[in-house]
Amino acid sequence: GGAGFPPATPPPALPLSPPCQVRIDRLSSCAHARHCCRHGDGCFTGPNRQEKHSSAQCRRFSHPCNDTDEWICPADGAAAPPRPTTPPPRPETSHPPPPTPSTPPPLQLPHSLPPP
Repeated sequence: GGAGFPPATPPPALPLSPPCQVRIDRLSSCAHARHCCRHGDGCFTGPNRQEKHSSAQCRRFSHPCNDTDEWICPADGAAAPPRPTTPPPRPETSHPPPPTPSTPPPLQLPHSLPPP
């Protein structure tokens, strides 16, 4: 016998954003968890976002988004990640359609010979 190596497994795909334990309600601070805003909301930042105590809130996101004197639109420009418009790729292992059963031609019966 010989020692066999275990099959190589691909590394798990990393999520685009860290996991969020709880979704942040609207008008709640999202300074440290931008991705936790609920669906349809965006993490808007205050004008003093360059400072350490910059304010950030989950607010109703509308597209297109326009900055105001109080709130600046999310940096990513969208509340939710865009959905791919392209259809999912077809599986590579596509089996051909089963052959259609062809009916055999009718047997030609030989003509009966007249009795002697």
